Amino acid sequence: MQIFRLVYRLIAITVWTAVMYTIILVGKALLRFWPHPRRNWRSTWVKWWASGIAYIVNMRVRVIGPIPQSPMFLVCNHVSYVDIILLFTRVKAIFVAKGDLEEWPVFNKLIKVADTIFINRENNKDILRVNALIEKAIQNHDSVIVFPEATSSSGNVLLDFKPSLYQYPAKHEFPVSCASIHYSTNGNDRPAYLSVCWWGAVTFAPHFLDFLKLSRVEATIRFSEVNVRGKNRKHLAQQSWQLVYDKFVPIVDLLETDEYGNKLDGPIENHSSSTSLINRKLSK
Repeated sequence: MQIFRLVYRLIAITVWTAVMYTIILVGKALLRFWPHPRRNWRSTWVKWWASGIAYIVNMRVRVIGPIPQSPMFLVCNHVSYVDIILLFTRVKAIFVAKGDLEEWPVFNKLIKVADTIFINRENNKDILRVNALIEKAIQNHDSVIVFPEATSSSGNVLLDFKPSLYQYPAKHEFPVSCASIHYSTNGNDRPAYLSVCWWGAVTFAPHFLDFLKLSRVEATIRFSEVNVRGKNRKHLAQQSWQLVYDKFVPIVDLLETDEYGNKLDGPIENHSSSTSLINRKLSK
């Protein structure tokens, strides 16, 4: 059954992505002299693409809280490449994503045509270019989604938010909207922290194939009812981290793993990684 599900979904995703890619590309070409209709065309059909992918993989999406109005600067926790598909089903926006995504099979062409802003995490100088693109996008009435943890984890804790990409909201005192993502799987499937969350040394292809074998995925987006404003990037990062943390629900038991999903041996106080965050969570 899993093999049949895998083959069917691979074919369906490939065909659906090819069709949506063609529609988006043709529409953007025809509307190249009309920026606003061009952006609406792109964001509408990208949303349809993501909704189709969610349907194919049987991902049931639940939204808690009000979805912020566009244009927005949205930050949230990051556990998987699936986050992009999930958020696209509900939010018309562009992402800041690591440059590796340009090399991924099937998805790479559509992610590019969706006007994704790619960042080279190995080059600090690239932050200036990316911040300039974020400013241009929001001033053009696009929404931008950022994963300020700058990496993905097993979903057991919320990592510190890096302030480097908060330049636009700090410069213009633009509101920072916040959301938290959570996944769960059917009891007969592998747990979400292994099958949905993408972390550690696991490469994309085998993880993606295992993901396609899941019978069902329950995905939840929790939007914060409030946002934060300010002129200091570090303060914005800290305040938005707190708002996301208030909505954060661990995907895997905090007492069983560290932030990378590694099993903890012995008392948790013997493990310095994430101890302070875990203590804060348990004390709430």
